This record gives sequence, structure tokens and C-alpha cells, in this order.
Amino acid sequence: PWDDTSTPAGEKRTNDDDDRPLEFADEAERDLHQHLIWQLETSPLDPRQVWIGEAIIDALNDDGYLTESLADILASLTTDLPVTADEVEQVLAYVQTFDPAGIGARSVSECLCLQLSQLEPETPGRDLALRLAQDHLQDVADRDVAPLRRALDVDGEALQEAMALIQGCQPR
Repeated sequence: PWDDTSTPAGEKRTNDDDDRPLEFADEAERDLHQHLIWQLETSPLDPRQVWIGEAIIDALNDDGYLTESLADILASLTTDLPVTADEVEQVLAYVQTFDPAGIGARSVSECLCLQLSQLEPETPGRDLALRLAQDHLQDVADRDVAPLRRALDVDGEALQEAMALIQGCQPR
């Protein structure tokens, strides 16, 4: 019965575009830039902020890090329309809430802090992990636990918990 080519009204169907299988866009093919622009365009920002956001997104490298200084971004924008440094910083902070977590960071430390900040505040070890990522990242990378325990006055279990949270983050 599924092979019947007649329509409910008894008219013969023709072989046209309706007979082709549906093709769905493959989200995996969308690159990071396109993904971020899509989030920006669907955000509640006004057109001016979207314009600033596009400049910020254009300044990101393939790993999602901001490679230009805010001053350079500001200078490139003010040639067309007066923009303040505060506006650029506010839109950057908004872009940094986009997916993937950590986007728009200016350093590995900031990237990890952005990701850790998105965890629920009551996540065990979150606050310590933020302190580690912000101030002691090299010691964490070296797995130099003894100086960290002394500097932060924490027990080994709390430190391991916080370090596990950091290791669960994606620096790119």
C-alpha cells in the first residue's frame, strides 16, 4: 500500500522534489565561528551590541581564544561608529557566556575560570578550583601538591577534588 503513487484525491503524483529524501543540515560541519555568530544573532542584544559581538568573534582564534586586545577591537570599531571601551567589555562578557564554555578567554587561566564559573555554586571544590585556576595554574599543571596545600591551607582531599574539576575542563 505504501507504493501507491496516487494522492488521496486519486490524482497521480509526479516525480519531483517532494520525492527526494529530506536532507538535514549536519551540525558537526558548522565551525566555531558560525556557531558563535548563530548564538549572537539569536541573543536579545540590540543591533549595536551584535555589531560589537561580531568584531569580538572575528578576533577569536580556532581554539576560541581572544587574540586581539580590547583596545585593538575598539579602535577597529570606532572608525565606523563611536564605541566605548565599556561597551566592548560588556559585550565580551556576554559572548563569554556562549557555548562552548570558556569561549572568548584571553588566557588558559581565564578559560578555565569561565568554565568553572558555569558550575553550580554548591559544586564541591568549585571555589577552590577557581582559586587554583586563577592564581596557581602552573603548580596545578606541575601537580605540585605540597606547596598548594600550604599556600591555600587546605587538606589533600579538598585539593584533589578541586584539581579534578580543573582537569575536567577543556582548555580549547
